[in-house]
Amino acid sequence: MTPAMNAVTAERLLRAWEAALDERSVRRGAALLAGCLARSTDSVAAWSLTERDAGLFDLRAELFGTEATGLASCPACGDELEVTLDLSALRPGSAGPADRQAPEDQAVAARTPNSDDLLAAAEQPDEEAALAVLVARCVEPGAVPRQLARQALSARLAEVDIQLQLDCGSCGAAFQVPFDIAAFLLREVDAWARRLLRDVHVLASAYGWTERAILGMDARRRHLYIDLIEAGA
Repeated sequence: MTPAMNAVTAERLLRAWEAALDERSVRRGAALLAGCLARSTDSVAAWSLTERDAGLFDLRAELFGTEATGLASCPACGDELEVTLDLSALRPGSAGPADRQAPEDQAVAARTPNSDDLLAAAEQPDEEAALAVLVARCVEPGAVPRQLARQALSARLAEVDIQLQLDCGSCGAAFQVPFDIAAFLLREVDAWARRLLRDVHVLASAYGWTERAILGMDARRRHLYIDLIEAGA
């Protein structure tokens, strides 16, 4: 079960963002979540992607709410669509990091990969080698035909493969686009962090306040002070 998400302070989120920047791309989502939960990145990287993504959806709801907007390009006509998402409807169910069982219609037991599994796969020279590593790490060892092992892994990967069903308003084409909550939230937090650091610079330069004091203010008060500075008051 994903731990409950308590209020995340600006300082904690900023530290989590910095920690995520220091990680390889496939572990950044785990690092961001770990920092906000006051856990180690290694511990969260061991969670299944299902559980990690559930935690990231919860974190996004805590930080920015459950509604989000984004852009998608129609593959048929090239027009850009503005998409409004209800992220609460996309949140996956939570599965434990050690979960390993066979679906009813399969005889091969496999677990959903975690961030460290993806890191091991990313270090391989090609897709075939990466897939072999995932199978070796995530499928129950034994005398299993390669095709069945890969099917078992694919069934687990499908649990975290979110595809948005979209219709182009210009040409009427129906198409799918993938949605990655880790990449999406990291972009949002990156933009937030850079705005916040600009605010810290402006307020520290104008008033001589410390970073800690500025981060301890709520956003409304920071913005009011910045409005006064920009107005020349």
